[in-house]
Amino acid sequence: MNNQVQKELKIVFFTNWYPNKKNPVEGIFVQEIIKAVSKSHSVLVIHNVGVDPTLDRPWKLELQENSPLTRGIKTYRFRFRPSPIPKTSLLISIWYFLQAFRKVVQIDGRPDILHAQVYPAGFLAAIVGKLSRIPVIITEHSSAFARDLLSRSNLFTVRIAYRLAKVVLPVSSALQDAIIQKGLQGNFQIIPNVVDDSVFYYLVKKKTDNILRFLYVGLLDRSENKGLKILFQALEKLAETDQNWQLDIVGDGPGREYYQRMVAESPIKKCVYFHGLQTKPEIAGFFGKADLFVLPSIKETFSVVTAEALATGTPVLATKCGGPEDFINENNGILVEAGDAQALYEGLLKITKALDGFDHSLIAEEAYQRFSPEVIRDELTKIYDGVLN
Repeated sequence: MNNQVQKELKIVFFTNWYPNKKNPVEGIFVQEIIKAVSKSHSVLVIHNVGVDPTLDRPWKLELQENSPLTRGIKTYRFRFRPSPIPKTSLLISIWYFLQAFRKVVQIDGRPDILHAQVYPAGFLAAIVGKLSRIPVIITEHSSAFARDLLSRSNLFTVRIAYRLAKVVLPVSSALQDAIIQKGLQGNFQIIPNVVDDSVFYYLVKKKTDNILRFLYVGLLDRSENKGLKILFQALEKLAETDQNWQLDIVGDGPGREYYQRMVAESPIKKCVYFHGLQTKPEIAGFFGKADLFVLPSIKETFSVVTAEALATGTPVLATKCGGPEDFINENNGILVEAGDAQALYEGLLKITKALDGFDHSLIAEEAYQRFSPEVIRDELTKIYDGVLN
């Protein structure tokens, strides 16, 4: 990079999704982006907690003490009272955030860039950035575009946010396509998510038996979007001829008991193990033991956990659900049609026969070149520099 690009910038990140006491893993992928940028620039975070009817004042900005949640990044928590006047919530939220942002500027100085994460925060950031004459960048993660979950009011705010933003950064080409299909316009550039390479890195896999170990990591909710029921159907078909395997399921959520009952009543009950919520180092340990990571989702904007699997050198069987199409190839895995148990079963047969042919160190190296903090930091720095010059 040239000297101009190497200049340390002051970046304020604004996000609705961020690790907090109630949900320590919420928006952890957002925090990884911010942590990567912090290695070259001065950063702080304003976490928009949202409406709080218990507040004794119109809005409140609290500095979060340094903790495992903030990971050394200066973090403010912003919350505000609901509007007492019908149909004025949007205007009120703009006004409150403008005041809170000015307070941050007063304390910490004027930023060079206001970088929002996801369109609701992007809308407020775009308006406040325009009023404050500070360029705004929006990174988009939301699956609402591909899953057709945007209301008319959502589309209204997105349209304004994207038009006012200098650059909009979808995390995958599938997400960018879904955004464009909604008739939305912006200066788009794809920048993927970050993988924490201090946790997820290549380790030589040491087999102690001949059991094939499949791994799923993700949210256990009742929606069909994660494709767990389809995965179980594919594995039931596999079990008809081969039971020399096990599936480890890492994750938790409101659907955990539902899926445990489903497995308990199926022919694969002796092959499936639920491990609950795990820390990142513990998840990395599961990757180290896994022969194959399986992503059976219907829709994903990116799938950070799939990128983390690759970073450990673990081959992947993924559905064509959106994000993985950007980075799954013949060197690191197989893609099959989403929502199709037969296709997933056939993919399992194909990839298990090919497992010995994968170069695990190459898988990890290619993942590093795509998703490492250094790579993403440098890509974002080029964008910041381009916006400012």
